[in-house]
Amino acid sequence: KSDFKVLRKKENTSKEEGKTVDKSDDPIRMYLREMGGVELLSREGEIAIAKRIEAGKDVMLNALCQSPLAAQQFNDWDPTQSGLVTFYLSGIDQEAACLNLWEDNRIIVRNVEYPASIRVSLNFFNTDQEIEFLIDSIRQLLNN
Repeated sequence: KSDFKVLRKKENTSKEEGKTVDKSDDPIRMYLREMGGVELLSREGEIAIAKRIEAGKDVMLNALCQSPLAAQQFNDWDPTQSGLVTFYLSGIDQEAACLNLWEDNRIIVRNVEYPASIRVSLNFFNTDQEIEFLIDSIRQLLNN
C-alpha cells in the first residue's frame, strides 16, 4: 500500500506541476485570466464613454472648421469627384431596383432611403465598359 500511495502522490504532483506550467506559459489562459479580473462596463459607463467620444468629435470638427486650410478644401470640394453618383428611377421601387441590378447583372448599388434614391460608387478604377454596362443595365431595368 505504501508504494501505491507514493506513486499516486508523484502522479498528483506531476499533474499539479503541469497545471502550473499551463497557467503561466499559455498566452490564451493568461489573457483570459487577466480579462476575468477586469470589470465590465455598466450601461451608465458605456453612455459616459459614448458622450466623451461625441464631445471629442465635436471639438475636432469645430477645430477643423476654424482652420483656413480646411475651409478652403470644403469650398473647393466637387461632389462629382467623389465617385458617388446618386439617382432616382422614376416609377420603380428603388430597393427592388437595387436588388434587380445585383441579381441580374452583379452590379453593386446602394439603396438610399431618404430621399428615395440609388447610389453607386464610380472612380478611376472603373473602365468605360463597366460604366456603359451600368448605364445599359439601368436602361434595361427602366424598359421592363
